[in-house]
Amino acid sequence: MDILEWIKIFFSGISTILLPVFLWWLNRNSNENSKPKLHSDIDLDLKSAKEFESIKDDPSLSRLIKDRFSKKLFNSPNINFDESVFFTGFKDADRLISKYLIYKDRIRLKYDSMGRVSHLEPKASKFQRVCFFISYIFFVSLAVTPFIFFGAYKDYISHYYHAQNLVIAGEFIISPFLFFIIGIFSLIEGGKQSSAIRFIESIENEEIKIDDTDKNHDNSI
Repeated sequence: MDILEWIKIFFSGISTILLPVFLWWLNRNSNENSKPKLHSDIDLDLKSAKEFESIKDDPSLSRLIKDRFSKKLFNSPNINFDESVFFTGFKDADRLISKYLIYKDRIRLKYDSMGRVSHLEPKASKFQRVCFFISYIFFVSLAVTPFIFFGAYKDYISHYYHAQNLVIAGEFIISPFLFFIIGIFSLIEGGKQSSAIRFIESIENEEIKIDDTDKNHDNSI
């Protein structure tokens, strides 16, 4: 094997490993920077907030009505009453809701004895997250292997092709690309789950809750 073939194998392997990492980084940044569009009319925001506060503890209203007020408050069809009550207990609720909607499918709501959301937790267990990482390493390694042993791999393809066994020859050609795609999806999904966990941890450790003084002041406005 000459030096040019070694260089080709080296760069093929490196690009196969680094490209998924770059895609994961790009996906993470796009997720964190993408936010649902909120109201641009401050008067409308204020009116919706007052309406929500007035109906929040009203037992005469159905859950459906309260959900509709919650959607109106945050201008999103993907938010419900329980989530709105939980996040309005924090300062800068609009920002938290915007980020929560990105990770919502990967977050589980936990309720207290009063039936209200007490905290958030990730849907994926630690074992599942480790499995995604191992899956990425495993399938990307399988995708790289043909480039490392390119000569022998090419001989296998030629052998089955000349033997008119086109199905096996096609599998040898397609399988590295399939392994590569599976590895990318594993990396991206693992990155999304990690982002959801960081969001939950930021709420638990960094975000400031509204105390009773703040609530009384808000109600007096």
